[in-house]
Amino acid sequence: MDFFDSILKEDKFLAGIRQNAILRKIPVLDNTAGRFLQAVCFLKKPEKILEIGCGIGYSTYFLLKHFSEITEDTKTGDKNYIYSYTGIDLNKKRLEEAEDFINKTFSWLCGSDKININFLNGNALKIIPTLSSKYDFIFIDAAKFEYPEYLAALEPKMQRGSLLIADNVFYSGKIFNKDVSDHDINSVKGLKKFIYMIKTGKKYSTDFFNISDGISLSVYK
Repeated sequence: MDFFDSILKEDKFLAGIRQNAILRKIPVLDNTAGRFLQAVCFLKKPEKILEIGCGIGYSTYFLLKHFSEITEDTKTGDKNYIYSYTGIDLNKKRLEEAEDFINKTFSWLCGSDKININFLNGNALKIIPTLSSKYDFIFIDAAKFEYPEYLAALEPKMQRGSLLIADNVFYSGKIFNKDVSDHDINSVKGLKKFIYMIKTGKKYSTDFFNISDGISLSVYK
């Protein structure tokens, strides 16, 4: 299969996944946000990835693509060095679906002795403190009202230069509205607090991208 055929095949494959999720009313990342994640991973080449809210694994697909380039010669020079991805989700059925999807789609990665892929079911705020790794790439796409709490829990798991990306920070434009419904008020308050924390504090260098539903990208100082 040549390069052009592979691009078309991937687009068709991803469209099918998205359409199936939409029919089942399961929220998934849109393709613009997905390709954004893929591009950042291509440039950053993270070694240890943590995803908060992996759902059925659609966003995970874009995060893992760059791992396909890993060979025996790691940049650390240590052949025992293990790259890793950890995905956390509260919904057990969706998490199981994500694990199955990734195992089938990236079978050569899941069987590699260079890459450790883990899916953890439960409350991320309880799981994060138990994680022993430092992560150089973190993606948040979970309960919006809890974004500030995720940030506080994640800071001990970051190191200088770690990237923190959060999706849906504009919340369908609702964070710009003066009047917010009772249904959305907690999410909007949480997102505004999160934005304040990553934008005004001295711990992060942050920019925002008006794509998808708003994406923030922060570098931990």
